[in-house]
Amino acid sequence: MWLLDFPATFEADADGGIGVAVIRKGTRAVIQDTHSRMWTKLALAIVAVSSAVWLGGGSCVAVYCSEDCDPCLSHCVCTTVCEHTHATFAATHALEHFEIIEHTGERGATQRTFSDIIGLSVERAGGPAWPGDDDIVAFARGVTAVNPAHLARRNAPMQFNLDSVSRYQTAIVVQLHQSAATGNENQLSFLFDPRGNLIEIDQMLSGSGGR
Repeated sequence: MWLLDFPATFEADADGGIGVAVIRKGTRAVIQDTHSRMWTKLALAIVAVSSAVWLGGGSCVAVYCSEDCDPCLSHCVCTTVCEHTHATFAATHALEHFEIIEHTGERGATQRTFSDIIGLSVERAGGPAWPGDDDIVAFARGVTAVNPAHLARRNAPMQFNLDSVSRYQTAIVVQLHQSAATGNENQLSFLFDPRGNLIEIDQMLSGSGGR
């Protein structure tokens, strides 16, 4: 019995016997195709094993941060972007949340203090996180422009002149006064923290012109 290791065809010879015609070219093609499939399977197996090792050795870290902090008012760790940066000029300068205390002196002078102010800061109005003197003064002028009912004399021009800017370790003070007739003074003192958050406004009204 013959065991053929390659493709062959059987034909009858001249003596009536059976001959074998070997198609060697076809044999080589079959062998090459078999080897190609073997290498492909081996490569796929290597890739699969490598992927499994990489996934098994990798790690995933989830970080969660939560805090009770408003980045528009103070320096926060989890959230550093103030969502109200692009709010309107009026909204970022309007006095809405505050307490007011008023005292009248013997000579008719009136002192008013706007304290516990919430939500007003240079950064919220689009300024830098650590404002300079020009930023602070511009913001204070904006507050006077948006809040004339609280801060301005009705019988005087809406013009406030800068008197001084004083910086301390924990505070910045800006002093303005409204242009008015002699004797009808309206002096304003703005108290900020170093980050430009407005803390308090002190107002001194003197004279007989009224508000």
